[in-house]
Amino acid sequence: MSRFKPQVCVVDFHHSRGPEIETWLSHDGGNDSDDEHGRHIPPAFRDAQWTNIIPYMALPDGAHQNVEEFSYFTLAMPDPERPRTVFGISCCRQIDVQHLSWKADHVTRSAVQKAVVCLTDRPQDLTSNLRESLRVVTRTWFAQGDFRDVDVLERFWKSLVLAYESKPSVEDLAEGCDLRELVKSLRANMLIAVKAMLLQRRTLFFSTSSERVCQAQFSFLSLLPGLGQCLADCASPEMDFYAENARPADSVRSSDRGSLLAYMGLPLQIFGKGAMFAPYAPLQILDSLAETPKEDQLPNPIRLTSYIIGSTSSIILSQKERYCDILIDLDARSISILKPTLRAALSLSSPDRRWIESLTSQVENTTIEHGYVGNDDFIRASFEEYILALVSAERYHLHLASQGENVAEISGDPSIEFNPNYLDGWRETRNHALWDRLTKGAGLFDIIEPRHPGGLGWWNGLAANLAGRSSALATRGQAGLSAGYEQMPSREVVGQKIVGGFTSVLNKVWTAPAAAEAAVRGEEKEKGMEKEEGDKDDGDEEDTFHDAKEGSVHTVGDDKERSEADANDKTKAGLEKGAEKPAAQSWSAWAAEKRAAWKRPE
Repeated sequence: MSRFKPQVCVVDFHHSRGPEIETWLSHDGGNDSDDEHGRHIPPAFRDAQWTNIIPYMALPDGAHQNVEEFSYFTLAMPDPERPRTVFGISCCRQIDVQHLSWKADHVTRSAVQKAVVCLTDRPQDLTSNLRESLRVVTRTWFAQGDFRDVDVLERFWKSLVLAYESKPSVEDLAEGCDLRELVKSLRANMLIAVKAMLLQRRTLFFSTSSERVCQAQFSFLSLLPGLGQCLADCASPEMDFYAENARPADSVRSSDRGSLLAYMGLPLQIFGKGAMFAPYAPLQILDSLAETPKEDQLPNPIRLTSYIIGSTSSIILSQKERYCDILIDLDARSISILKPTLRAALSLSSPDRRWIESLTSQVENTTIEHGYVGNDDFIRASFEEYILALVSAERYHLHLASQGENVAEISGDPSIEFNPNYLDGWRETRNHALWDRLTKGAGLFDIIEPRHPGGLGWWNGLAANLAGRSSALATRGQAGLSAGYEQMPSREVVGQKIVGGFTSVLNKVWTAPAAAEAAVRGEEKEKGMEKEEGDKDDGDEEDTFHDAKEGSVHTVGDDKERSEADANDKTKAGLEKGAEKPAAQSWSAWAAEKRAAWKRPE
């Protein structure tokens, strides 16, 4: 199959006809490439779908409100050998007419708006240096003041062809994806959005900025290991080349990431038959998607059942149920699950919440941008670990269902930590069916432990939470230290404090009954009065902590009331006369002691 060479064209907002392709820079020349309007468009690209839809994708809604705006989009490239996806990126700018040295006859307004568009078959180009190169070229062309001079655009296209022929293939959608800001903005919704994409429903991203909404989608796709190399089928629901030709891996080399991902059945192909991806979708496309005909009304029985698209039109916010099942509003930092049947599936489990809260904390507490912990590569590696654990646990679950016997080293069914409702929904998708076919009979759980990365025991989860809090305090005081080095000693100290705390509690549990008995007899009155004052001070501040499993607030004061209700009358009388409450007092004193120990020295 022949490769698709990069293409460059110009889109103009004609003041009477609207957006249209003005010229195609990468043409073969000659009158045979001119259309009825005298535009130089190669016959291969003079398809009605391309010439009519590219202008609306290149000039997004609301672009006139900004001096500069970017848009990303996909196109289905017809090919007798194999239809494929072409990715487009446009840099749209506008300029006041008074700054032009030459003005076209059709210009009747005070500003001229145009977009320089670049087309490529490699999605990695859109998130790499191509964007910045396109920005510089577009600014230079506008600064000339004469749009008839396209020499800078011609040279730009030729440089793209040379770079295309010599540039090695990029592995994933890594460059240009600002994952740190997404994690800080969406927090737990980040994980919900990733899990939602695997359910292959109608997912729509919204922002008033087309650049932001497009980049966010590519950033999310970069979190699914290996998917960036397998987006050739994403522009149309009729394409399914990857699924038709995918074969199970015969062997695995754990030291080779590509070999490991292939053996684990990755990427999870969320595009292909019945699905599509449109980073920016104008209203014309949104309306056509919302009115997709039923299967029996299609000449070709391929029904669009899922998509990931982006929009900048506020109209969708008032009609969101019509356009999507899941709405991710980047401006409001929220995610709306509009399909009631999806709410239980997309509810995060306790291990899910522990994991994403830990990741968010590490990102927010990172002060050195060039360090590894908390940077984009760290976030991407963390989600890769999560996905690998997910597929390993799912394969082990299917092993239990078919074989009915546990592996000695694995207890129970670890897949339940990923939310059984979610796994039930995932098993109904096409990407799960393909993954199951590619990994059936493979010992995935022998390669990757089938354990949720956030599925720690309660005490381990508490220790990690306390370590994170301690690290955050240290970071504020020592901004120059690396986040990785900040956390290592804090975890050791917290572990020592917890062990010491247990010893303190046990000691007080044994010694408290003797003190209570002495108080009942009225002995050591002076000593008892001193302890009353201590109890009063401890009672002024109620200890509060968050239940990591349920997310609710649990107060020690509630424990005191329950303990007093269960005690006998004689013990109650002794406590009312000034004796300490043994278990509650011991816990309160221990908590106060630990708070003082964890404070950073001034």
